[in-house]
Amino acid sequence: MASDVLKPGGSLLSRLARLERTGSLSLSSLTWGGRAATGGRLLPLCPERTVVKIVTRKRREIRDDKKTDKTSPLAPNPLLRFGDASISAPPARSEPPRARHQSSTRTSTSTLCTTMLESGPEWTSEEVKTGTTIIGIEFDGGVVLGSDSRVSAGATVVNRVMNKLLPLHDKIYCALSGSAADAQTIAEIVNYQLDVHSVEIDEDPQVRSAASLVKNISYKYKEELSAHLIVAGWDRRAGGQVYATLNGLLTRQPFAVGGSGSSYIYGFVDAEFRKAMSRDACQEFVINALSLAMSRDGSSGGVAYLVTIDEHGTEEKVILGNDLPKFYDQ
Repeated sequence: MASDVLKPGGSLLSRLARLERTGSLSLSSLTWGGRAATGGRLLPLCPERTVVKIVTRKRREIRDDKKTDKTSPLAPNPLLRFGDASISAPPARSEPPRARHQSSTRTSTSTLCTTMLESGPEWTSEEVKTGTTIIGIEFDGGVVLGSDSRVSAGATVVNRVMNKLLPLHDKIYCALSGSAADAQTIAEIVNYQLDVHSVEIDEDPQVRSAASLVKNISYKYKEELSAHLIVAGWDRRAGGQVYATLNGLLTRQPFAVGGSGSSYIYGFVDAEFRKAMSRDACQEFVINALSLAMSRDGSSGGVAYLVTIDEHGTEEKVILGNDLPKFYDQ
């Protein structure tokens, strides 16, 4: 092998040049001391043992290539590099254009079906929102709180009869809107904190204290939560009170509306509200407002829930959809 280069009958350079012509060796790739031997000329300082090593390695590579016959069915395909990210497989057998089109159609259909089976219906990936209409109003001696009952995820109704009026304490309730999970979590946390607070002060908590707790949570997590709660109730210090809380806002109002259906009834509540309304008048006011919003807003509907709170306790009522008042366009 390497001894063939050094045998008599020619100089070392002529033997190397002959190997280069046959394709067995490339002189331009030989290096010594960091410099390349170019132009078919080897550096004079290159010792013969270095050339022998180079030629031996080149001959060994040629011998290994000859052992692997590319025409053999057992020969590995040089294009298949399983350690590489880009694997080039042998070309597939060509098919007629019609057959290829049918094959791609079947593949696309199967892929679509697999994706639908894995991800489920579209509404399962949507956030569940109360998509609601909530309203609270004060009267002399108490408050009336009302809401619809529809819960939606995108354009799909996932619950028709959810009660969105949750108790925070014996005479303090809240109306939920926004994300159902966020709003319910806030209500449960405030309910627990008010229970502890009432034990500490040994009396019923104030409505403003409950609204402040809701406001603090809404402001602290305003980037993570999507919920708006109307807090209403009665206490012996200030009587009936209605508070609106939204992203840190805390304001007491004679009445407050919220949710997606509230934009449809602003004109109605502004025109129909009167100061010092009676208990029955406030209940009728809330029912009419909810009925109008539920008939206009696609995210509001179902039944109407009412809670009336005064110094004597709470009264809960449910008005079915068939019993809601009808208006001229219905």
